[in-house]
Amino acid sequence: MYLDAARTLVGDGDRATRWQRYAESMRELHASDPKDEEAATLYAVAMLGTAIGERFIDGKEPRFRPFAEAGALATDVLTRNPLHPGATHYVIHSFDDPEHAVLALPAARSYARIAPEASHAQHMPSHIFVQLGMWPEASKSNEAAWAASDAWVRRKGLDVSHHDFHSLSWLQSIRLEQGRYGDAAAALALARADLAAVREKRSRLRVIYAQMVGDFLSETDDWARADELLAPLANAEPARTPVPAIAAGSATPPPAATCHVVGGEERTDALNETLTVTLVGGLRALAEKNVAAAEAAANALAKLLPSTAGVERDFWQAGELEIRGRAAALKGNFETATMKLKAAIEIDERRPPLGPVQGVTPRERLADLLLAKGRSSEALQHYKRVLDLHPRRARALLGTARAAAAMRDPAASSYWSELAVVWSKADPDLAELAELRRATGRETSSSR
Repeated sequence: MYLDAARTLVGDGDRATRWQRYAESMRELHASDPKDEEAATLYAVAMLGTAIGERFIDGKEPRFRPFAEAGALATDVLTRNPLHPGATHYVIHSFDDPEHAVLALPAARSYARIAPEASHAQHMPSHIFVQLGMWPEASKSNEAAWAASDAWVRRKGLDVSHHDFHSLSWLQSIRLEQGRYGDAAAALALARADLAAVREKRSRLRVIYAQMVGDFLSETDDWARADELLAPLANAEPARTPVPAIAAGSATPPPAATCHVVGGEERTDALNETLTVTLVGGLRALAEKNVAAAEAAANALAKLLPSTAGVERDFWQAGELEIRGRAAALKGNFETATMKLKAAIEIDERRPPLGPVQGVTPRERLADLLLAKGRSSEALQHYKRVLDLHPRRARALLGTARAAAAMRDPAASSYWSELAVVWSKADPDLAELAELRRATGRETSSSR
C-alpha cells in the first residue's frame, strides 16, 4: 500500500491531481492501521500537499481545513510519541500562519532538541517564532541551523555550496527586524564568501544571494552599497555581464534564457536571479529618485512575467506594480500612485504570510505615502493590517507609532514601547533609536 501510494504521487496527471490521489491512498493506508505512526504522518504530508498555496485563495477566505486535518493527524502521533521528528515537523507546517501559530509553539520548542545535528530541524521552529514575532528565539533558531549546517559540511568534506542558505537568509531578515544591521551584514558576508568560493557551480546560491542583497538594501536604505554588494553576481560568468546595467536602471534586461543552462531548475534559477536583480535595480532607482530608471526596471519585469507562474508570478507582478506606483508618486501623481500600490497589495497578499518579511511590503509603502501626505488615520489602518499579517514587524510598528502620534492617539505609547522591546538589541547608531528614546522617555539597552 505504501508503494502503490508512492506510484500515484509520481504517476500520470498534473501536480494537483497526483497529490489528491496520493492523499486518498494514504487515507486508506492510515485507516487500515491507525496505530502506524508513519502512515499517519505521511497522510498528514499528503494533506498538506493538496493545499500548497491555498492558505489564501485570491485574497478570499482561507481554506484552512486541510492544514487543520494534517495538524490533527500529526498532533495525535505526538501524544503517543513526543519525540517523533516527522510529526513535530508537520505540526509546524500545519499551523504556519499568524492566527494558528500558537498551536504549534510546543512542537517548535521541542523539534530542535529532537534532532540537534539536523540543520533543518534547527531552522523549522523559527517558522512559528516568526509568525508570533518572537525575534530572539527565531534568531537563535537560525543561528543554530547555520552552525549545524556548517558542521555537517565540514564533517562530510563537502564544498560550501551545501550550506543551509535558506536559514542564513532568514537569519539576515530576522536580524534586520531586530535593528541589528551589523549582524545582518555579517550574515550577508557569509553568503558572499561562499558565492566567491563556488562561483558559477551553483546557480541557486546566486539567487539566494541576490535576494539577501535586496532584503538588506531595502530594510537599511543603504543604497550607496548597491554596486559593491551586487558585484559578485557580475563577475562569475561572462553571460551575466548585463546584470549590473539593470542594477543601475538600464531599460534592457539580460535575456533570461541565456543567463545559464537552459532547461530545468538551472533555467528557473537563472530567471529568478535576473528578476531579483531587476527588482533591486528598480528599488534603487526609486531611492535615488531616478523615475526613468525605475520605470525601465518595471518594464523589464513586465517582459519577464510571462516566464513565471503561480505564487512566484504574484511576487514579481506585485513588485512591478509597486515600482510603478512609487514612480508615479515621485512625479506628483498621487492618485495613480495609490491605485498602483493598492493593486500591488491585492496581489501580494494573495500569498500566505510565510517567513520573515524580506524587503518592504507594498502595504507599508502605501502607508508611508499616506503618512507623508498627512493622512495619518488611513496610514494607521494599513500599518495595523501589516501587523495582523506579520506580528511585531519593526517597520510596521514604527509606522503605527508615528501615525498614532500624529493623531495624538494615546495608543502611540504602546506601539513605541513594543518597538523598544523588538529593538532592545539594535545597533546603537540606528537612526530611529533617537526618535524612539524621545517617544518613550527611556533608553533602550543598546543605547546604554
